[in-house]
Amino acid sequence: MNTLPRITPRRVKVGLVAGGLGAYWPQFPDLLPQLQRSAERVSARMRGFDAEIVDVGFISDAREGTRRPRSCGPRAVT
Repeated sequence: MNTLPRITPRRVKVGLVAGGLGAYWPQFPDLLPQLQRSAERVSARMRGFDAEIVDVGFISDAREGTRRPRSCGPRAVT
């Protein structure tokens, strides 16, 4: 009987970016840390699915969003 060779599936790669409007941070001092904790929980759960996580972190404004990936590059979290 002819059988096809088994193909090893590739590991899923997920890109994550979390963000919020930086203008709110002074008005709501507990909001940014809460959102950062939430983003970290999402990242941790995705790692639990055996996925390769590319997490660029938390972005608060447009300038930071255009600057951050080039200056620090994405973090590979496995």
